Amino acid sequence: MHFIDATNFERLLKKLSGVGELFVPARNEDTGKLHVERVDTFPLPENIDLGGYRSVEPLKGFAQLLRCPVAEYPSPDEDELPEEDKFPVTIIVGARACDIYAMELVDTIETEGDFIDPLYKIRRDKMLVIGADCTECGASCFCNLLGNKPWPERGFALSIAKISGGFLVEAGNESGTKIVDEN
Repeated sequence: MHFIDATNFERLLKKLSGVGELFVPARNEDTGKLHVERVDTFPLPENIDLGGYRSVEPLKGFAQLLRCPVAEYPSPDEDELPEEDKFPVTIIVGARACDIYAMELVDTIETEGDFIDPLYKIRRDKMLVIGADCTECGASCFCNLLGNKPWPERGFALSIAKISGGFLVEAGNESGTKIVDEN
């Protein structure tokens, strides 16, 4: 477990955004709900909020797209999938435990068994998840009924817990450990 202050956390996110598309939870002014927004410029927008509970959009939506071109027609010379470098790295900040665990179920369906969705697998392999603790319980929350905690215990590169002056950061896999070591 490590501590990072809020200023250096924003610097870390800026550095990570240089390798891919960065998405963060932002509080909608009208509804009060968290929505995932893409960050293209820094400093971070004022409505960024790493507190509360899960965002409206599910985490699986970043790997299991509703609409995605899978081929170009006609293509008499090629019958290949798009190359992996055509898919961007996606960095999602603030994923909650329930969404991360749901993503594990989707991973099982999409990447194991007789049929493997190759486009899903490429997008999923290029996804960097930064989990976050829930600081509130929503009316529809039920993680404790399933024996889970309101903080992620697996399935993330990094996990953050907001505390006074910054965040506690935990690496959850090899890529998370590499990020911590380099920063």
